[in-house]
Amino acid sequence: MLEMLRRQLVCRFQHKLQRIAKCKGLLCPRIQDKVNHLKIKALDYEAFLAGEGIWEIQGANTSWVVDLNQHKCTCRVWNVTGIPYMHATCAILTEHATIEEYVTGYFHVAKYKQIYEAIIHPIPDPKHWIEESEEISQLDRDEMIMPPYVEGCPGDLRGQGKKVLRR
Repeated sequence: MLEMLRRQLVCRFQHKLQRIAKCKGLLCPRIQDKVNHLKIKALDYEAFLAGEGIWEIQGANTSWVVDLNQHKCTCRVWNVTGIPYMHATCAILTEHATIEEYVTGYFHVAKYKQIYEAIIHPIPDPKHWIEESEEISQLDRDEMIMPPYVEGCPGDLRGQGKKVLRR
């Protein structure tokens, strides 16, 4: 069963690497789609610069505070997901910056490649294991300390000459 899981992981890693090799942008494809969708939704909001990367975002009778320097928003979506939500996206677009730079590095193509480029080494067939175990020298076998021999199992009353009640 473990060998089957190992092979599935090897195939999955190679499939992911081949898929991500086709990507040209900075972000993974699904995250890029989310960012593009958020750009459209951000047009419904209005941004006001408070100073030094801090923005007030106004929309639908509510306002939010976005701090671009610390990558935080009062809606807390950006804090939790690592992707700027509509309010932060509005501030980023108003500042004429690229949203991809504000997305956490875990969603970048380079990080994705780094995760899946690890090699899961193959394991030889069990019939080859015997050859490797024969390499243990006789000296190593003589130095092995064996556990003491005990008659009966621990807690076994029959081995100690006591009567055992049976039902």
